[in-house]
Parts: sequence; C-alpha cells; structure tokens
Amino acid sequence: MSRQQHLLPSTVRQDRVEEKRRLILRFLREEIWSVPKNFGELLQIKPAATYRTLASLVEADMLRTLRIPVVGGHLSLWGITAHGQAMGAEPGEHIFEKVFSPSRISPRYVNHTLDIQWLRIKAERMGWSKWVNADRIEKWAEGQPRPDAFAVDADGRTIAVECERTIKTPKRYVQILNSWLQSIRRGDVERVIWVSPDPQVRDRLKQIVLNITHVDVAGQSIMIPRDRFENLSFLTYAEWPLL
Repeated sequence: MSRQQHLLPSTVRQDRVEEKRRLILRFLREEIWSVPKNFGELLQIKPAATYRTLASLVEADMLRTLRIPVVGGHLSLWGITAHGQAMGAEPGEHIFEKVFSPSRISPRYVNHTLDIQWLRIKAERMGWSKWVNADRIEKWAEGQPRPDAFAVDADGRTIAVECERTIKTPKRYVQILNSWLQSIRRGDVERVIWVSPDPQVRDRLKQIVLNITHVDVAGQSIMIPRDRFENLSFLTYAEWPLL
C-alpha cells in the first residue's frame, strides 16, 4: 500500500479494494482466465497491488491459479471459479457456467488469447463497447469471415479485429480478404483492423494484403477496386486502437 493510500479513510480504502475485485471478476466472467500483466492493465495499478488483489480473490475462492505448459515454457494463469462467477454477476443477472479448466486450454493459443484480452482492455478504455470474442459465438453463418473479435468503436462503427501474431501464406490472405470485402459490402462490418506485435510484422502483412489484386467470386477471378482497401487498417499493439 502506498503512503497516499494509507492516509485515506479505511472506508475509502475498502471501497477501492472491492472495486478492483469487482472489475477483475466482471472481466473474467467472459474471459475466464488471464495473467497479472493484463489484470494490471485493466486496473491501472502496479504489479505488487495487482498480486495482492489476485491473492485476496484466491483466498476467497473466487479465483484459482495454476502453472500450465505453453509453447516455449510455462505460465501461471489466474482463472474464475464457480463461486467467482456467482459473485461477479450483478443481482438478477445471468450467472455463467463456464469456469477455469486448464485441461481445456490449448498451449498453442494461450499467448494469442492473452494478446486479444490486452487489445480488448485497451480498446474499452478508449470508449469501445460490445466486444465479442468470435470463438464464443456458437452459431456461425456459412461463408461469414471469422475474426478474433467484433466490437463497436468510439465512433459507433462495427469493427472486425484480427490479432495477427504471425503471418499466414499469401494464398490464405486472398481467401480472408475476399471474405472481408464481401462482409463490408453487405454492411456486416464497417472496418477490418489487423493488429500485430511490431512494425515488422505489421508492414509485411500490409504489403501482402494490399498487393492482392484479384479474388475469386463464384468461380471467376475478379479485380479488386482499389477503393475497397479504404476500410482496412494495419496497426501495431502500441498504436492500437487509434486510427
């Protein structure tokens, strides 16, 4: 606890503690598990304070923590329990069934999932809303492109978010671009944003996508009008979510 916090009345300090706990539980109602770095970003507090808040939730049986194998080593995750789901819901609000189950986590996708969480936290702080992780949509229309997330930005536009940690083959991006251009034309989304860890990945990805000149439509090779690329953006994590 900082000296400034120590000087606050005990009721104010307790209110702040409870608010931090509430924010974590609200976040984990949907995200289920995360890491201290993301919790610290969510709460805008220092690591020591983040760990204290997490420890209090573990002690209260609202979270559990386990060290799991991931690509390149091991990582400690904090996830919500059934008790945490119940306590994180507002009065009268639906209580979600899903809880932290490490056996259901694929080591291959842990870091990708954590990056998407971080993007969500940053975006919502900038006024974005209605964030939906695409892997939590049970029904998917045939032919509809599947991004990492959908959200509404601060200007009210529906955005498809693609978190691109590594680059796919150029052939795969032809298929992805075709799907997104059709989705934009139908009005399903207004913009597609690819977000990459660093400028090197961002620039190479942008080059690949913008160099695509033709896509297949009903078995015919169709040239893409260049103005169709105006609704595509390429950002780094540091630039996100500013356009």
